[in-house]
Amino acid sequence: MFKVNDLKSTKPKLLWLVLPVVLIWGCNFAVMRVGVNDVGPFTLAAMRFFIAAVPLIFFVRRPKIPFWFIALYSLTFGFGQFSFLFSAINLGLPSGMASLLVQLQAVFTPILGFFVLRQRITLNTLFAIIISLSGLVVILFATVQSANIMPIVLGTLAALSWGASNVVIAWGTSRNYDYNPVALVIWASALLPVPFMFAAISSNELQGVGVMDIVNVLPSAIYLGLIATIIAYHLWVKAISLYNPTNVSPFSLLIPVIGLFLGSFIFDEVLNTTEIVGCILVIGGVIVHIINVRRSSSVKKAQMNH
Repeated sequence: MFKVNDLKSTKPKLLWLVLPVVLIWGCNFAVMRVGVNDVGPFTLAAMRFFIAAVPLIFFVRRPKIPFWFIALYSLTFGFGQFSFLFSAINLGLPSGMASLLVQLQAVFTPILGFFVLRQRITLNTLFAIIISLSGLVVILFATVQSANIMPIVLGTLAALSWGASNVVIAWGTSRNYDYNPVALVIWASALLPVPFMFAAISSNELQGVGVMDIVNVLPSAIYLGLIATIIAYHLWVKAISLYNPTNVSPFSLLIPVIGLFLGSFIFDEVLNTTEIVGCILVIGGVIVHIINVRRSSSVKKAQMNH
């Protein structure tokens, strides 16, 4: 089984790790919107992480890392990110805009990485992020008039939590924590159903939720729990561990492009000309980032050969 330190000498291609994640998480937001229509946001989150943890936790050993590290990752990647995100969608944030707002993690991750880990932000990375963020600003300018402020604030807090979880992973790598990423995701997920169910009970969210509602939401919960959590976060954690969060996080800026088009296609969330221009800028920034990563990798290989 993969361990973080096992592949440092034989790194898989970064694109092979992150592009499947982009596709999975791009579809994520449409699935979330369907799910919260059947049950509330906290109930859906509890089901998601229960499915992600059980029964796999009985077959996967707990990572040999401090429990507080697992709990901190669980708090940031799970409870923080998805309590804010699901609540925002439940309050009416369109799925396309939700996929857009959480990509502010690409800004929060390098900033947090700089302050917490003293990680350097190159001018090339900064330039690529500025291009993509300009696309996000264009899209936000086109869509913010149709949404109230609270869902937008919650979506932004979800992005901050995601960025914090990226830095947690990078900090663990800097401490030479050796673990299987799947095991980390499964054990972190196992800590989440209880607090999410407590939040659901405290908010009276379970009132009126019947057996058929649970049955109807199962496909969404299974997608979110197995595909979007176990598979996607396994690849994401592996990528961050091998390439550091500053190199990896800008790829997620492709996710809102998929989210916006799916929202338009499935839910008739109108995608106007301004939003399309913003999407093109987002893609352009990611392309610049990919070229920079490949160029820097080539330079490092040449230096090592000499």
